[in-house]
Formats: sequence, C-alpha cells, structure tokens
Amino acid sequence: MTDLGIGISFKLGRWALSFDLEKIDEFKAQHGSDLFVEEGCRYVTRRCYALGITDDLRLWLEAVRANR
Repeated sequence: MTDLGIGISFKLGRWALSFDLEKIDEFKAQHGSDLFVEEGCRYVTRRCYALGITDDLRLWLEAVRANR
C-alpha cells in the first residue's frame, strides 16, 4: 500500500487493486483531490505496465478517479 492509499497485489491467482480510504482522505486533505487523482493514475499506470497487467488498466484508472 502506498502513501496515496492505493495498492496492487497478487492474491489467489489474480491481480487486485485495493484502496485504504483513510490514507486517501489524509492525502486529499493535505494535497487536494486533483493531485490524488493525478498521482494515483500515474502510480497505477506505471505499476500495471511494469507488471505487464494492462488488460484492466482503464477500469482501474476509473476506480482511482472515483475516489476523487
């Protein structure tokens, strides 16, 4: 889990995106929602490409944006 409150993990044979809502709220309180979305999308995109798991990238980016 990152300081942003976003985690990508491999569980039960599947990749998963998870959120820590308390960390997200803390980040947004300090830096704002727009920066959270910008940094969160950047992190998810980088990790997905690094791990070779881009099939669900668009969906995962929408999930990050939904936490605005």
